[in-house]
Amino acid sequence: MGKHRAERTSEEKGSENGISRRHMLRTGGTVAGLGAAALFLGRGAEMTEEAWRRSWKRHPYPRPSATSSSASPSPSASSPSASPSPSPVPTPSESTSTAPPQPSASGKVVRVGTGLQLNGSPFRLVGFNIWQATVNTWNTPLNGYVPVNAGTTLQAWLADIRATAPHLNVIRTWFFQEFAINAGARDWSAFDKVLSVCDAAGFKVIACLEDNWAYERQGSHLPALSSSWFSGGYSTTVLPRQLKTYRAWVAEVVARYSADPRIAVWELCNEPNAITQSFVADVSGLIKSLDTLTPVSCGEVGPLSSGIYALPGVDLASYHYYTVYNQTNWQAVQRAAVAAGKPWYVGECGFTLSTSRPQQYQSLMSNVFSTANSAGFVSWQFANQGGDIFDVRTGDPALPVLNSYA
Repeated sequence: MGKHRAERTSEEKGSENGISRRHMLRTGGTVAGLGAAALFLGRGAEMTEEAWRRSWKRHPYPRPSATSSSASPSPSASSPSASPSPSPVPTPSESTSTAPPQPSASGKVVRVGTGLQLNGSPFRLVGFNIWQATVNTWNTPLNGYVPVNAGTTLQAWLADIRATAPHLNVIRTWFFQEFAINAGARDWSAFDKVLSVCDAAGFKVIACLEDNWAYERQGSHLPALSSSWFSGGYSTTVLPRQLKTYRAWVAEVVARYSADPRIAVWELCNEPNAITQSFVADVSGLIKSLDTLTPVSCGEVGPLSSGIYALPGVDLASYHYYTVYNQTNWQAVQRAAVAAGKPWYVGECGFTLSTSRPQQYQSLMSNVFSTANSAGFVSWQFANQGGDIFDVRTGDPALPVLNSYA
């Protein structure tokens, strides 16, 4: 998460004083008094979060047949809102993986013109960010975390999503280099497990390859990746807690999972505010030389230059939407993508918990998907524990709303 660079003040860009919103989101804090566990808009201080959530009943919205995808799990035709009984998901070994996994999914998400397709049919990416999906007990970041990758936590969270949103189909998570290092050596088991577990539960994965922010590397919001890093440092310097340069990492991870049908999108970086066209041209071209099928996105917060969107290695534009931070101009990215003849998607969207949140999702998603080149909507974030003020949890009334657009 992070503000678009045009909306960031000089104080936010240059100072580490005070508590940044990213820090509060990653560590479960509050922003301007929002998100305290015992206080909710219009509910009263006596209502705790869990009690408020339990007070909601599960009444899934009807799912439009026009947006149905062959990649989504198929609930009973006579009872689209019925909660499916997920099949037991095998837990991959926690040890280092020495060979690429064997994907069980046969379909590959690809870009065709201004949209995405799966097995020849139009496809929307609708789901959640679970950034901690790749966090295990042996690769813990320096910021606050929950090791969702350990044990069967990820399986349980995906089953909880499925209970009231059986058609959601994507999880966005961190494929950062530090999460593939175990005691100083390369270890792919966390990534392999995410792909295996998500595939078994019917989810594709948006794999983000680096963070603009320093949380995982240094345990703090800043320093963010600089313009000098994007202008060449990415291929010459090794960042803290990593084994090789970013460019070498991209080559390694993309080669391992090239054309894997379980990966829906490669994102170059999470919220790369100082990104340069030369960086995008080089890295997207590198990815395409290794994996011609998987769509590529920059992972940006807001609109980038027309030159970047015109690059042949860039398949999608993205936007991160947060009303709390006045970050709502998704139309700018949508128009920029149209001009480039490409699709776009909401890579993050966070609404604070309130009785009106389902309606907020409904209104925004209705508007987003009224445009022909809108290819996805990924909410920030699903987390039954260790999350932030935007959490969606088990049984949340927002789940059926998202489900109705998948």
